[in-house]
Amino acid sequence: MLAMLENGLEQDVLDCEPDVGIYQGIVHHVARVNGRVDWDVHGPRYILNEQEEVYQDGHYDDVVKKNKENLVEKIKSRLHLYLSKSRLYIEVYKNVLAARNLNNYVELYLGVVEKSRTIFESRYPNSEFFVIFWDDPDYYKKYTKKILDVFEERGIKVFLVSDMLPGYHEDKTQYELSPYDSHPNPKAYKLLSEYTLQNILN
Repeated sequence: MLAMLENGLEQDVLDCEPDVGIYQGIVHHVARVNGRVDWDVHGPRYILNEQEEVYQDGHYDDVVKKNKENLVEKIKSRLHLYLSKSRLYIEVYKNVLAARNLNNYVELYLGVVEKSRTIFESRYPNSEFFVIFWDDPDYYKKYTKKILDVFEERGIKVFLVSDMLPGYHEDKTQYELSPYDSHPNPKAYKLLSEYTLQNILN
């Protein structure tokens, strides 16, 4: 999202002046922003400077072979990706290992979202920026709480999926494609669309 806005890519497809920008966030985006996913190794690498400002520093696969320290980080990242196939490791990582980096990981993610809002609302002065956040009941609850607390502190308007999809926290599988693919199914998108039209865009 931020890379798109920084490069003005949305302007190539927009045929109007938008008055609303909606970012659909999930807690897993924290891992993606921090280069902890194996399917986006060329993704933009954002970092925070001493003033806690976000800026892009190349791509995550640029750091390989630059120096020994980066090589170690690369090995650590790859090891994490392989171990993530283990349910036991995921449980340990969620409750122990990830918690050690909670603040750093989340602060970078939040910085990316906030800078995206700033660019969007500056480029389109009559617009508002909202977040629809998937507050998954099963994953990384500490991350979710931290994210939502800071969104509120920074005045970023958030709509929770648990308020948009009836019974989401009780049985989220009713809104998933299959037991093997947890992406939203047509039922979920229909309800999200209706809620968005009635409560966000109205």
